[in-house]
Amino acid sequence: MQSLVNSDKPPYTHGDIYFKSRSFAAALMQIGLQRQTIGAVYLQNVPEYPIAVLGLMEAGLVPTLIDPNFTAGKTLIKNN
Repeated sequence: MQSLVNSDKPPYTHGDIYFKSRSFAAALMQIGLQRQTIGAVYLQNVPEYPIAVLGLMEAGLVPTLIDPNFTAGKTLIKNN
């Protein structure tokens, strides 16, 4: 079963996503990040995006998503 497809890389399976997000979560906890800490994800729309978000959530962090296509001005307008 293929979950995410990227034309440059082989597709990720459900098991790949599970393993990679859990590994990322373990690394976050190993460096000492505490539960309920805000973790920012600054990525383009790539297959690794949900892996990063799931890893943050698995570690107990609160993910906040940053769109790299927004300029500072666009971000201020969107938040107001």
